[in-house]
Amino acid sequence: MDLEQAKQELIDNAVGHNEYHTISDWEQLKEAAEHEQMFASDRVRILGGLVSLANSKT
Repeated sequence: MDLEQAKQELIDNAVGHNEYHTISDWEQLKEAAEHEQMFASDRVRILGGLVSLANSKT
């Protein structure tokens, strides 16, 4: 996978508005991917809590 393909993969999987189309090197891509990964981990944690809550109510 080259940088443009990786950048498109990031853009396709990112949440919200961003400036990822301006990424021009692997370091910028790494930082952006880490940022998205951090937010994804938070979403997984929150959604897991909601699943647990819903399971306790059924």
